[in-house]
Amino acid sequence: MFDEARFALALDELAEVQLSRGESVMLRALGQSMRPAIRHGDRVVLVRRAPRWLDIVWVQQNGAESLHRVVLRVGSRLWLKGDALPLTDGFVEVDAVKACVALVERDGRRFVPRRLTALPRSLLRGAIGLIWR
Repeated sequence: MFDEARFALALDELAEVQLSRGESVMLRALGQSMRPAIRHGDRVVLVRRAPRWLDIVWVQQNGAESLHRVVLRVGSRLWLKGDALPLTDGFVEVDAVKACVALVERDGRRFVPRRLTALPRSLLRGAIGLIWR
């Protein structure tokens, strides 16, 4: 009998090994939380490097994995948010980041996800609210 959870765990471990060797990993993105930068079904090329402001990172938090954007860094903590989501994920430790998105492949084209795209209005409102409190 096929055990999907064990298979997913094995693939995750394989990706970790490849990343630790300095190799890149390609995964298919699921979900809509990073639209328009990453769409459901896009393939993303991940590399291991230190995350920077506005990078899209592959992170594990609360037992789930996601591709979300770094919107703030405070010491060893990152504040993450899906571009299409109204709320942030809150802070995660930088150690929770498995890799950074280097390329996105969509419809046979590869491109670098833009780091300096216009920030979503919901994020700007949240940032302004933090500044003025």
